[in-house]
Amino acid sequence: MLTDRHRKILDAILGTIHEKYADDVAVLIVYGSAVNGTADEYSDLDMLYIPKTFKGRNLAKTFIMDGIGYDIWCGSWDTLHSMMAWEDMRVSILADSELVYAASAEDRQKYETMRDNARRRTDLPDTAHDYHPALEFIKKAKNYYGELCLGSSAAVGGVLMELVNAVCYVNRRYLKYGAKRILEEIAQFPCLPADFIENYRHAVRKQENTVEICRDMILRTEAFIHEHYRKFTGKGKLASRCTGMYEEISSHWNKIRRCCEAGDMDGALMAACSLQYDLDYAKITIGSSFDLMSGWNPRNLNAFRMHCDAVEQDFIRTLRDNGISILTLSAPDELKLILTDAHDDEP
Repeated sequence: MLTDRHRKILDAILGTIHEKYADDVAVLIVYGSAVNGTADEYSDLDMLYIPKTFKGRNLAKTFIMDGIGYDIWCGSWDTLHSMMAWEDMRVSILADSELVYAASAEDRQKYETMRDNARRRTDLPDTAHDYHPALEFIKKAKNYYGELCLGSSAAVGGVLMELVNAVCYVNRRYLKYGAKRILEEIAQFPCLPADFIENYRHAVRKQENTVEICRDMILRTEAFIHEHYRKFTGKGKLASRCTGMYEEISSHWNKIRRCCEAGDMDGALMAACSLQYDLDYAKITIGSSFDLMSGWNPRNLNAFRMHCDAVEQDFIRTLRDNGISILTLSAPDELKLILTDAHDDEP
């Protein structure tokens, strides 16, 4: 609900668009507290517009009026697309926005289609394709956790927000009121990681234990995601995503072997670390663990090589058990034949 102050500011912006940017701005939307009914005397007016031309970017301005800061945010259709696809979990900016200007019927339709698609995701069932995007929020939370461990106390906010994003994604819900009512909103979700709300409160209130609390929250939320999508792991499901994986990463095992035989500790470690990240992907895809690093022994590289060889054989066996074949060729002519067949199969 726009206040009189918001309306006057918006009228000034719309007047400028009509007079100076009629051919340069596709749409202008407002969102946030002015739309969802939570605005108070200190609230700004949240705005986002999409330019049609380079000149249209000049409409973007930040300013202060009556002691309140404002931002005429210049976004893009890609910005809205990320929100529509729930890659950017600020979904409410699009889903709950109000269109106040559209240059054409086509621009209006494009906006409305994206807005409606963002809303409809709340009704879509889980799929295997949602597993890895959900884990991306965990990866971002871990990055913030690293900053927290290095002394950046502000990083706790990043950890908590990315974990909330992960929980929202899994539950097919988005926050309608931003930071104002996070706990109130997620308390209504169908499922949450163990002790999530309690730990969230502790992370905010117990400064001396923030690092430990955030670590526990990350691990519990990651386990929560694995469990939620477990129905998609195994033969014929997510496992199919590992097709071609061994062929792609087998060179890492060869590098580990060469480095170990040459006594190159640095090379062996770096190759193993790189390979472990790939194997972690396989873990969440197939459901089996492949742990190279538990065998790391810089004083006995031969033992480490043997450990890596055993992990490699276990990985190959697991792929085959999941119905994933490994493409092995004996001559370049075979490669040519396969590439030719793939070309002929194209529609």
